[in-house]
Amino acid sequence: MFFNTSPAPPYPTQITIVGAGIGGLMLARLLQQASIDVVVYERERAITSRSQGGCLDMHDDGGQLALRKAGLWEQFRTTCSFEPDLMMLRAKDGSLAFSEDQVQPSAATAPNNRPEIGRRELRQIMIDSLLPGTIKWGHMLKAAERAPEGEEGYACSLTFERDESDGTKETVIVRPQFVVGADGTWSRIRPLLTAVKPEYSGVSFVEMEIVNVEKAHPTVAGFVRGGHMMGLGDSKAIITQHNAGDIVKVYAAYRAPETWLGEQDITTSGDPEAVRGRILKTFDGWSEQLLEIIRAVEPNFVVRPLMTLDPDLTWATTRGITLLGDAAHVMTPFAGEGANQALLDAVDLGEVLVSVLKGRKGALLERAIAGYECKMQGRARKASIESMYNMDLFIAEDAPKRAVERMRLLFSLWPPRPLIFFRALYGLYTSS
Repeated sequence: MFFNTSPAPPYPTQITIVGAGIGGLMLARLLQQASIDVVVYERERAITSRSQGGCLDMHDDGGQLALRKAGLWEQFRTTCSFEPDLMMLRAKDGSLAFSEDQVQPSAATAPNNRPEIGRRELRQIMIDSLLPGTIKWGHMLKAAERAPEGEEGYACSLTFERDESDGTKETVIVRPQFVVGADGTWSRIRPLLTAVKPEYSGVSFVEMEIVNVEKAHPTVAGFVRGGHMMGLGDSKAIITQHNAGDIVKVYAAYRAPETWLGEQDITTSGDPEAVRGRILKTFDGWSEQLLEIIRAVEPNFVVRPLMTLDPDLTWATTRGITLLGDAAHVMTPFAGEGANQALLDAVDLGEVLVSVLKGRKGALLERAIAGYECKMQGRARKASIESMYNMDLFIAEDAPKRAVERMRLLFSLWPPRPLIFFRALYGLYTSS
């Protein structure tokens, strides 16, 4: 058992981040740019440990802004895709209800002003920018407790289970001076600030993918085209997202009780072909073109209930502890805002920490963190409400009717490319 303790200075000399998702990594990069000591604890043993979900689109006032501030724009620019990214809506009979290029012919050829990048590729850019040893891989946070009242030496006590190279596990206890919870939807740092937990949104996804789509499934490739396609109706959806490497991410979406997919036995266990058959059965009566997408996916199925946190969630600012990303504001992916919000959180929190710590203004830190949290919560509230509104348009009995009306209205009010609600589906259980 190991302990990491140190006497309390008037301000933190090291920032501890829990979670090496894009938000935590961006904050670490920004702090190291200012020569502030930072350590990141991550439960995964390596960036390749598991699937990272679909592509992320970087907004000019979100992810792009953060990457420029972090000095990583060139690395991003040479890795991302600026290819046109069309949004299409189809009815359950397969008919085209809306396509961007119907109202904006240039959308089919114009460079994408919200370039896309794989989550793993984005994380790798940030990992490569950090000093060696910054990330402590294979550290699963098992427990977090606030420091006792009156204790000035540390903010909380964190108990990690560390994977050793010989396959054994070791308990590591860390007592950070200042900790940032960047540990995602099921954050173990959040309970130090609030008892509020994520709630089920009423919609679940089954995540799948098609590989080598152009050669192996040319009919499907022609039907979904190059960007995002959503087949909508009956409070369900078949959603596709064209990723790099000729991979199409596929999501079957259902508005149903959280237990419904389990009751239908649509799970990752058992015979994969039987699971595929049960998914197809839930879309009985839909067009053959849409059903062919399900038939083409690889025999791997991941069930993802979409969770949310109350958009109005706030908490009392607590000495030495704060949150960013999904740890602070879980939202559904129907606005493409989650990743961008996490990166903006990192920028805002980084600016606060650099200003206070480099100015050695330790007495002002708690007030500065309160300002960060207020700004972050207000910004995320708008994105979360938009996400839920869009979900209710898309996953509806009358879809795609109202969704099409909304899209056409946005295009008429906000040329040349409006805010597209649905971008960058991602694994909801990754760190933010």
